Amino acid sequence: NTLEGARRELQRLDDLRQRALAIPEAGLEPEQRITRAMLINELSKGLSTIRAGLWEWSVDPLGGPQVEFPTMAHLQKVATRADADAMVLRWHRMAHYLDAQAEHLRRSLAAGKVATHDATTRVVRQLEELNQTPTEDWTLLRPAKEARPTWSESDRDRFAQGLRRAIESSIRPAFERYMKCVRDEILPHTRPQDRVGLKDVPGGDDAYRELIRVHTSLDLSAKEIHEFGLEEVARVRGEMQSLGDRALGAKNLPDF
Repeated sequence: NTLEGARRELQRLDDLRQRALAIPEAGLEPEQRITRAMLINELSKGLSTIRAGLWEWSVDPLGGPQVEFPTMAHLQKVATRADADAMVLRWHRMAHYLDAQAEHLRRSLAAGKVATHDATTRVVRQLEELNQTPTEDWTLLRPAKEARPTWSESDRDRFAQGLRRAIESSIRPAFERYMKCVRDEILPHTRPQDRVGLKDVPGGDDAYRELIRVHTSLDLSAKEIHEFGLEEVARVRGEMQSLGDRALGAKNLPDF
């Protein structure tokens, strides 16, 4: 989650997208054309998500690291010693992610890009609760508590000690640093309730357009999307009015 990593990912996705675009549709079976179109669309969404830049400054109570990291214990399966070693390494590397994210927040704040007060307050509360939770109750330690009857006792102990050490020496201190950054450096400068839109963030209009591409695959402005929505509402209401008049003799929508 570093800037250099984002640049590399942009290049990787763009290279793949160009390769997919270079595949001629002529001669492809219908299913292959669909696969090609879906691949191009997914790669384009990935590019737009990174370019939107929300990952640099957003503080998310629904999907931030304080929410997503604990779920990783359920997502990564451990069947072998190699799996166990990989999990311990990944747990240690969470600290690097958190420190890098704190730096993103600081840099974005200097550029005037900051999250809302409400979202940041909720994240601070989540981080405080997480940091107050004893290590034994952390979901990230649960894989070490599974039986694993085919493993030797020394392998089970080594795995448990590795996870516990990763949590206590890497993840917990990193979450503590991240919490202090969000609480002490970001929260005092967050946007108030009357400035919660992307338009209130520098570069927000461009980010919004990128997100429109992500969620609709359309290359339209927010204004165009809004006007299209108003036209559709007016059309549907007109059809309802006409149907109500013919079927029920009602002239106004509230009457039916």
